[in-house]
Amino acid sequence: MIVELSVNGLNDYYKRLKKASEMFKKMKPKFIKKSLSYIQDKANEHIQATTGNSSWYVLTHELENSWVINILEKSLINYCSHAAFVEYGTGSVGKGTHPDSGNYSYDVKGHGDEGWFFYDKEHNLHWTKGMEAHAFLFDAVNDYLYRGGFDTIINEVMNEVFGGL
Repeated sequence: MIVELSVNGLNDYYKRLKKASEMFKKMKPKFIKKSLSYIQDKANEHIQATTGNSSWYVLTHELENSWVINILEKSLINYCSHAAFVEYGTGSVGKGTHPDSGNYSYDVKGHGDEGWFFYDKEHNLHWTKGMEAHAFLFDAVNDYLYRGGFDTIINEVMNEVFGGL
């Protein structure tokens, strides 16, 4: 931005700065909404690419359809009851398979390599030692931060808001 060093030039510069400040306020909710939507879409892509690869697993799409975006709180939450199990994995098989499991607890009932039996929705009996992590949200955030998502969104929003400046 070129500024003319005169009273009129400085007044014009001040007006443009004031307008830019107002436009930045408009930019924030658009940026938040687009960012959270991007992460949700990427997480769903990762869910679809990595789940449902067993002979008895039935895709219900409950996991993909349980997202809630809250722009005011800047949050994206998945309310599916088994979302954490899919993200981090379960049992002795899942331990160590998530890139950043933090304080997540595996095999809390101490089944170990003996595993456990469970019934599916059709009441068929299955045995498992758990499942590996799918890290769908971790991968989606990495797509956003390190694989161009953030850059694309910030450029889109800046063009939308500042295009007429």
